[in-house]
Amino acid sequence: MEKKFYTTGQLGKLLGVSRVTVYKWVKNKKIEGIKLPGRRWIISKEVVERLFKGKYLEELEIEREIKILIADDNVDIADSLKEFLENRNLNFKIITAYNGFEVGKYLYSFKPDILILDIFMPGLSGFDILKIIKKDEKLKDTFIIVITGYPEKENIKRVKQQGADYVFIKPFDYNEIEKTIKKLIKI
Repeated sequence: MEKKFYTTGQLGKLLGVSRVTVYKWVKNKKIEGIKLPGRRWIISKEVVERLFKGKYLEELEIEREIKILIADDNVDIADSLKEFLENRNLNFKIITAYNGFEVGKYLYSFKPDILILDIFMPGLSGFDILKIIKKDEKLKDTFIIVITGYPEKENIKRVKQQGADYVFIKPFDYNEIEKTIKKLIKI
């Protein structure tokens, strides 16, 4: 029997994005969907064919899911930055880590596109994390935004030498972090 409709999960798998990303596209009318009872959506075969013929794909590619890991032992900063970025960007998938050991774990399990990294945390420091990223071929494409409350010249010089793309001094403007993320991922 020929497939006439796709669930958000099935289409996400075909396009290499999450089910939630497809749901957001449908909800924001980027692609056409049919709402079923219980808040579920399906997408017709015709819409999927148009996607693969390129009618929408370029536009949707800009909306690809961006994975961001925010690492700061200051829970208030990490959580409020996460909330700010998620509220402003539907395509950001963000998790937080509150110590260096969690960061090390998430670098491999979550595989972020962007790491927002405090340099002084319990466990592994931001300096240690930067060394790990620099030495690992699988992590070398991760963009790194360092945030610090210790803006001594030596600290700034050291993180830049170890591969940080940008450095922000606490307190920083959340809007500037968002602009920097968009610049890094070119959206």
